[in-house]
Amino acid sequence: IATYAIDQRGFGAAEPVGRWAGSDTYFRDARTAVALIAEQHPNTPIFLLGESMGGSIAILAATFEGDPKPYNTELLILPEPEPLPPVADGLILIAPGILDRPSLSSTERAFLDFGVNFLPWAMSGRRGITVLPTDNIALLRQMGQDPLMQREVRFDQVYGLLGTLEAATQQMHKIDLPTLVLFGGQDQILPPGAPAYFSQQTFAQIARGVIEVEQIPEAYHMILRDKAAAGRQEQV
Repeated sequence: IATYAIDQRGFGAAEPVGRWAGSDTYFRDARTAVALIAEQHPNTPIFLLGESMGGSIAILAATFEGDPKPYNTELLILPEPEPLPPVADGLILIAPGILDRPSLSSTERAFLDFGVNFLPWAMSGRRGITVLPTDNIALLRQMGQDPLMQREVRFDQVYGLLGTLEAATQQMHKIDLPTLVLFGGQDQILPPGAPAYFSQQTFAQIARGVIEVEQIPEAYHMILRDKAAAGRQEQV
């Protein structure tokens, strides 16, 4: 198995650090990365794995139908986009970033619109951990000392993130690739109703066997890094 991990723009070591590049940019970058990797490994199955916000990006990358063609002024019609090849052979979504409802409320949207238009530069400030993304405390300490970890978040990043979650939530019913989705029963990051809403909205794909959803009772948000993760991998 070969594994490739990329720093999305604005995250890790990827410039511009601390700036939101836009969900369109992120999922297009993901599609480009997978295409380049596929060239290096012909005739090899490729699975796109996204964790948390990466899960949102993976959903958008997998359900992207292509850019619309220019309006035909002679025939007075808007041509249908040509079908795109699948982004990968399958998806693995680890606690994918989604909402527990179709969209943001009008109050949430008004608050976000105000913030991004008048206070895009405002920072969240440094705070202690109020929720546990994993029970692996040693890992959290290691991440806390990592110079590439972003500890302050701009308001426009929050705006972009929530918009990405909303878009992924509205597109997940279009997933048509073999997909494994894992949720943690102890997840303190996702909305409590997100796993049930995902299953509800993708019921047709689940019934056809296209999507398999598993909830691991003892797992937190960072399922692959939890203390029990090593034991689960040995069982597999």
